[in-house]
Amino acid sequence: LPDNPDPTCVADLTLPSGTVEDIAADIGLPGPIVLSGNDLYFTEYLQGGPSYLSRIPKKGGVVERVATAETYAAEIAISNDAVFWGNWDELDQVTPVGSVGRLALADDSTTVALADLGQPHGMAFHAGDLYVTDTVAVELLALRANGATDLLPLPAPSVPYLVAVDDGGIYVAAIEPGFAPNLISVFHLDRDGNGSTIYTLDPAVGNLTSITLDGDWLYLMTDAGIVMRGTRDGGPLKTLAYVQNPITAAVVRDCFVYFTSSRVSGAVARVPVQGGEVQDLANAVKPQGIAVDDDTIYWTSKASTGPLDPPPTTGFLRRRAK
Repeated sequence: LPDNPDPTCVADLTLPSGTVEDIAADIGLPGPIVLSGNDLYFTEYLQGGPSYLSRIPKKGGVVERVATAETYAAEIAISNDAVFWGNWDELDQVTPVGSVGRLALADDSTTVALADLGQPHGMAFHAGDLYVTDTVAVELLALRANGATDLLPLPAPSVPYLVAVDDGGIYVAAIEPGFAPNLISVFHLDRDGNGSTIYTLDPAVGNLTSITLDGDWLYLMTDAGIVMRGTRDGGPLKTLAYVQNPITAAVVRDCFVYFTSSRVSGAVARVPVQGGEVQDLANAVKPQGIAVDDDTIYWTSKASTGPLDPPPTTGFLRRRAK
């Protein structure tokens, strides 16, 4: 692929030593996870009950449920001074009962950052602004540092559901209406929503489940188990890996794409950013979120065994050396 050269970094293919450790067990059904300093933040959902934004030291300790939501708590984003999390009612697709909460890291105070949403499905924070996709209202919103909320236009009529942002711009995955199976596009926008479509994906690759940005590259993961790398301007896509299970979350770190692939027999794995052999790092039942720091991989799992409908407290937070 002459127009899409490999990144120049070289991955250390030595498998990490050590074993998988539980940081927290018997928690609610956990979702995404983010790192802030020495703490991990994640969302918990209790079937038939409330949801929580929870915190635990990354070295282990007591789980603190630092905020409560009456509806389903899912997506999560972090800034230098706050954690944001999205809430919606899974059963109500019409009433705008969704919201985005904000937890101040300085004092654990909580406020509603955005209200009257449908389903805040994707969230990303950068340079003072929080970007949120609402899959019911079919909107991409920007909550500015000054408190103003802007509705950003999209290059084509579509349902935005994933968003990633850095200095290079805003990248949005959206479902274009009227196609079966889904036709997924990726938009590249500036801060004000000006931009264009850079990818329209072949339905055979499945639905996008994650967009991750790193350097000159963007990495796309799908529910067909495909890891792809593309360029910021829509250059040729390169398939880095194919696994049997849907990919639920991913992060790029130290020349690897670390990801979770989710089914009853799921895994935590990694592949070099140039492509190559997939290295399985841990078996995991229904893993959902992943975070990586200098020396450790952290992930959430939804169950300890394989039932389709696990009881309300079968969630785990685990780690292993990187």
